[in-house]
Amino acid sequence: MAPAFLASEPVNISRLDDASVPDEKRPVSPQTILYTIAPVWRGLLLGVALAFLGDHFDHTLRSTLDAERYLGVPVLGSVKKRGRRLIVPA
Repeated sequence: MAPAFLASEPVNISRLDDASVPDEKRPVSPQTILYTIAPVWRGLLLGVALAFLGDHFDHTLRSTLDAERYLGVPVLGSVKKRGRRLIVPA
């Protein structure tokens, strides 16, 4: 051992308390209801908060009125979207 860790005088160790035995009438068990409700509640709050933040920071122009309002110029034309595709074959 290093000389810094050696004690110059003997060290006395005494027991402060006796070990306790758990109560046999009340066994320890996990609180499954609390451990289930708390994460679900936190998840819902986090989901709602992320939805509001996503909506707040989304600056997508969704209509011609939005484009005219934010850009300050009139819209000359637009392309209608049908279904999932932009152009529909004739």
